[in-house]
Amino acid sequence: ESVARLIVPNRRGGYLIRVWKSLREQRPSHYFYDTRTGSQSPFWGAVQAVVVAALLFLFDVVPITILTNLPARRWRRQVSAVTANRGLVLVLIPRSLALEYFPHDRIIGPIFMPFSQARMTEIRQGIPKNIAGSEGQSVTFIGSVYEPRSTIIDQIRREFDSSNLSFISHERSPGFPKIDQETYWEVLRNSAFLFTTADHILKRGADLGCPPHMVYRYTEALIAESCLIAPDIGSGLVPYEHFIPFTDARTLKEDLSELLASPEKIENLRKQGARFIESRVSSQKWWREIDEALGQDRLK
Repeated sequence: ESVARLIVPNRRGGYLIRVWKSLREQRPSHYFYDTRTGSQSPFWGAVQAVVVAALLFLFDVVPITILTNLPARRWRRQVSAVTANRGLVLVLIPRSLALEYFPHDRIIGPIFMPFSQARMTEIRQGIPKNIAGSEGQSVTFIGSVYEPRSTIIDQIRREFDSSNLSFISHERSPGFPKIDQETYWEVLRNSAFLFTTADHILKRGADLGCPPHMVYRYTEALIAESCLIAPDIGSGLVPYEHFIPFTDARTLKEDLSELLASPEKIENLRKQGARFIESRVSSQKWWREIDEALGQDRLK
């Protein structure tokens, strides 16, 4: 009841007018700014960010921004403008690595995907967890494919060809429609092992060499009570306790072969990972971390 939703129109000028009206009518203490809303033009996106920053200053509102694709220079410029005076930037890489990309140090990272207790319960109780037979020896990937992710997936497939392991992939190209949410969560819930990379989608205007980031699949796999396989990026998840760290295809095959010989280890990994994210969700740690970082500007 303390959150007001802002419906953003497609018109360029309509976005700023709607933000202004929302601030004037709602009088919020904080404003959540996402670079994926508003204009995606480098010029107009920058203009909107500067105007939003001015409006937030005028109405004495604290911005909280999220940056899901750090290499995108235009998005970094936008969140830097919006938070120039006060507020936070939430990123998907460790804070220590993100500092060099911003003009201030009001940064939190890597952040897990925000999730409510009600939604987690709905998924876990509403979609049965059903893993049986050969599926217990399958690694599943679901999501968009791009380089270097597609090459890594091919390497895993080739490595698995010489073992009793299999790799199941539900792929789509960037920009193509996603599968519906119900099917998506059914795939996650019915996967023994869920694999993801931590690579960025590199487009025009993006920097090369940025650190890997904690994609939302990290959170979703643990919510689904599946065994996560992913690169270790320093997220607070403990390798071989909460998840299986991925370095290369051969090491993954060796790790899985060893674990499959001791099913109780796999079950323990799965349960510990699920408990880790459950503890974060139930304690509202996502918001508590933001509150702590905001200091005197904390949520009221």
